[in-house]
Amino acid sequence: VEAARGGESAPVLDELVDDVGLGGAADLLDRGRTRVDRAAHSDDPVALRRTSAIYPGLADFEDRLRTVETGMARIEGALFHGEAARREIDR
Repeated sequence: VEAARGGESAPVLDELVDDVGLGGAADLLDRGRTRVDRAAHSDDPVALRRTSAIYPGLADFEDRLRTVETGMARIEGALFHGEAARREIDR
């Protein structure tokens, strides 16, 4: 809760990864990997932290992350797709 008070996504992600244990859980999942041609679970917290550097605002971090992930954005009830979604979310 303290990490969220500043309104930035990075401290919240740091707490989830380091203190809550998301990073450790990802590492445990990766220990059983037998194939190197697939992405590691431990890549996910790294990607989230990098995304928080681009979209630091906590209030809209999830919406921005979904836009990056799916290429779609819902803004004020309107659904945008692809490049239009990226333009709208970056306004």
